[in-house]
Amino acid sequence: MANVFNEPKKQLLDATLDMFGDVLRILLFTTSPAVLLTAHKNLADVAAVLSDGAFTEAADGTYTGQGASGRLTLTVTAATKDDTADQGEIDATDPTWTALDNDLLTGAMIFKFVTSDALSTPIGFYDFSSNLQTNGGDVTVEFSATEGFFTLGG
Repeated sequence: MANVFNEPKKQLLDATLDMFGDVLRILLFTTSPAVLLTAHKNLADVAAVLSDGAFTEAADGTYTGQGASGRLTLTVTAATKDDTADQGEIDATDPTWTALDNDLLTGAMIFKFVTSDALSTPIGFYDFSSNLQTNGGDVTVEFSATEGFFTLGG
């Protein structure tokens, strides 16, 4: 995951981010940058990300009508190490939104959910390699089969 925000790096070190114990959610964007700029990486909470002009969360009724206003809870499945790549990896089941219609999706963000956007921590941002125009079908974000949704390496 190349687009990691800075706050979760600190929270991993001081043990206030627990990838297995905390509630992790994912949301979809209809506007997002291809990569996080330095200013974006410094955004410390979900409210700050969503108020930044570079990001717009999906808002179509078929998205917001799903659980948690369209945001899905991730089920973290495994943490592994890759000695060849010198990294640790964590994976989750691939989230699926059902029957999404009328959105042009550009990316997604995983975050630690607390009780509000102001208290929730953005973890990582994923740019879709090409925009996805929804047409009423299901949308699944497929995490890397070999690296999961988050890697930590040196």
